Amino acid sequence: MIPDRTLRAGRLRHQATRAAILLALFTACAVLQAASAVATDAVASLEDAYRRAIADRKPVLICIKAKWSEPSRKLAKEFEEKEVAAELARWISVTLDVDAQAADVEDLGITTAPALRIVTPTGQHVASCDRYLPPDELVAWLKKHHDAAIPAADDALLSSGEPSITAVIKLVKQFDDRNPALREAAIRRLMPYPDAAKTAVVKAFCERGLSSRLVAMELLDGWHAPLQGLDPWRPETFTPRRLARLEKWKDQTTKASDQTSRPLTTAELASAREQLDRLLRADAADADA
Repeated sequence: MIPDRTLRAGRLRHQATRAAILLALFTACAVLQAASAVATDAVASLEDAYRRAIADRKPVLICIKAKWSEPSRKLAKEFEEKEVAAELARWISVTLDVDAQAADVEDLGITTAPALRIVTPTGQHVASCDRYLPPDELVAWLKKHHDAAIPAADDALLSSGEPSITAVIKLVKQFDDRNPALREAAIRRLMPYPDAAKTAVVKAFCERGLSSRLVAMELLDGWHAPLQGLDPWRPETFTPRRLARLEKWKDQTTKASDQTSRPLTTAELASAREQLDRLLRADAADADA
């Protein structure tokens, strides 16, 4: 018969061995997860890339691939190499397939694969390459253009604090941009500052096209402007009496307690996206109304 002391010792060794194995597995998983996070900061769509880049103030690398292109497959494998992955950690990267994401690729004016584009978080073009690059050339190309693709400290979309008149004008111009990430960024930037922005926003709402009216309405609604009866999809609702009521509100000082300084909620942003996506599907005649 095996003594109790021996049985207890055996159970303790078994438990210790099991704990060591579990710890080793946990550590290995953590290391792999951390390495994956450092190696790439990739996103699934161009829209998400712009959102992340705006939030993180990182430049954007767009890679165009095709399943039928052998150079595309070679380039994709390079992104996993240590030197390339280390450089990509400074970027927001997104890969688009010429067939699966044809609309985005067409909007970029790209007709070949592989192709690389470097843009700022606000979508400004910085550099292009329409051929396969070996790892060392790819890293050198990225490093060469990295700083030029970082937004300036005074970028209207990315700076903080109350925007200047010049910044407000730049932000209102984003209302017509087809990139939803930039429109959302403009809304978030202006929302806390109604007194600084409402003159330009009201003007955009009253005088510009449908895209601007929809974005402006999100802001004006958040500022509790008198929008009763005004439908951005129906220009005939913009009667002199209703516009005069809005103009009168614009000239009043917004009390500090009335200012909406919180960011838009998920539901509010979803509503904005739904209306703006509806705009992009509308006929050109409606969009110019």
